[in-house]
Amino acid sequence: MKATLEFNLPEDDEALTDARQGSDGRWAVDDLINYLRSEIKHADHTAEEYAILDEVREKLSQILEDRGLSIW
Repeated sequence: MKATLEFNLPEDDEALTDARQGSDGRWAVDDLINYLRSEIKHADHTAEEYAILDEVREKLSQILEDRGLSIW
């Protein structure tokens, strides 16, 4: 199976950049999720800091789910 994307440049330049860098964004989000997970599991934080880290991790997961995106 092949897929071909076509862009009308220069007006579609932003869409082309999005298509070319999509996997970079995916890996950046994955890095953030892993960082939050590591901080929650292994770092020494106050209870309030743990709650904030967990809230951010949950919010990020919800945003991804709402958009139908999967990092894993």
